[in-house]
Amino acid sequence: LKLVQEYKKLFVQATLFNLDAIIGDMYGNYVVQFNFELFEPFLTSALTDSILMKLPQYSLSKYSTNVVLKCLNSYWVDLK
Repeated sequence: LKLVQEYKKLFVQATLFNLDAIIGDMYGNYVVQFNFELFEPFLTSALTDSILMKLPQYSLSKYSTNVVLKCLNSYWVDLK
């Protein structure tokens, strides 16, 4: 179980490292959304913070907007 958590953490870190390159990509945006769908909020918090910091920039692209919506939904659910 601990190994699975480590792999999840590595996947999120790799996504975060490549975020600017993949968030606006036709297929890459699905990778970012995948993080929010499958992983616990404590694992995706750095990803959420990074997206929120560049919210205006990411809100301009058709593909990254999908990620922004998924991120915000995840963020608000986590706050409840």
